[in-house]
Amino acid sequence: GMLILTVSSSPLFLNASYYNGDICHVTDYLGLYLFALGNGCMKPCILAFGADQFDSADPVERVAKGSFFNWYYFFTNMGSLLSTTVLVWVLDNIGWSVGFAIPTLLLGFGLAMFVAGRRVYRYKKLGESPLTRVSQVVVAANCVAQSSPLWLSTVSQVEELKMLLQMFPVWVSMLVFFVVTAQMSSTLIEQGIAMDGRVGPFTVPAASLATFDVISVLIWVPVYDAMLVPLARRVTGKDRGISHLQRISVGLVLSAVAMAYSALVEARRLAVVSIMWQAPSYFVLGAAEMLAIIGMMEFLYEQSPESMKSLGTALGQLAIAVANYLNSALLSVVAAATTRGGGAGWIPDKLDKGHLDYYFWMMAALSVLNLLQFLHCSVRYRGNNTLST
Repeated sequence: GMLILTVSSSPLFLNASYYNGDICHVTDYLGLYLFALGNGCMKPCILAFGADQFDSADPVERVAKGSFFNWYYFFTNMGSLLSTTVLVWVLDNIGWSVGFAIPTLLLGFGLAMFVAGRRVYRYKKLGESPLTRVSQVVVAANCVAQSSPLWLSTVSQVEELKMLLQMFPVWVSMLVFFVVTAQMSSTLIEQGIAMDGRVGPFTVPAASLATFDVISVLIWVPVYDAMLVPLARRVTGKDRGISHLQRISVGLVLSAVAMAYSALVEARRLAVVSIMWQAPSYFVLGAAEMLAIIGMMEFLYEQSPESMKSLGTALGQLAIAVANYLNSALLSVVAAATTRGGGAGWIPDKLDKGHLDYYFWMMAALSVLNLLQFLHCSVRYRGNNTLST
């Protein structure tokens, strides 16, 4: 996908397709969709494969595996920071072809490094598709309901499906959490545009405030892994200090705090307010991500059946995708409901005439309800290994 984007942005290709713009559109969309497909295939597998390199029976490696999830998310955000700063500068000042060529070369280098280590990796025995095993249980259950002995599933297959279903309430809670974090690419940007972007001699674009979210993650991951986990380990006696579910719950609390703070800022925005007042919202959301998202990744991996680790980690990526669509739907519903009767609504084009603060308060309340639901389910959760949760 990146190779197609690199070629399609080169001067030679642009000159050749000058008289046929449809070729440019086709190649651009093809490159984007292929990249999205590859990214969707790679992310869950690389996370599960990386965690598979650690032996959970070894106390030292078990602790190291917890750090692996932390640093995986750290370097993911490091890449995000570089792409939104260095690569954007290259795109604006050097050219699109060079800007696309750099990540293409880096992907090629990463692939070469990955292949070079194939002899030292730990591999798990391949089994059948987890989706096949799940569908077999569903079909078998339908046959049993109809008193038909045509297709029966094994006890292990039934237990695997039960494990996945037990994780569903946690997945739903993370779905709501990702709707909250999606505000960084929607309503928080709208709020920032309506604020005073001048910071000294510079004018700060509203979208660039998301950098504080990434910086927050880059700060908190080392602090959490090097300081907070050892401290919590001495208190609780557990390898990872606190459980996955406890870690997620703290992240959910912080997401509610961030939305409440954004509502308070919006209530004061009608006065001349600097855009830097948004920075704490992004910083707190970064801390929330560090806790909730990493906790979710580790939880989904640890609690998934042995034959479904990649499927478990893929559920986290699915939650992010679904949450972005839900956020768009929620914004549309709120806009339609609040403009009924001819009013300006909560989120009009000119925010000074609306009540974006009401929307943020609604998101804060939704976060609190989500936290309560999560705590209720966490207390009752009995999973793959209760001691690890």
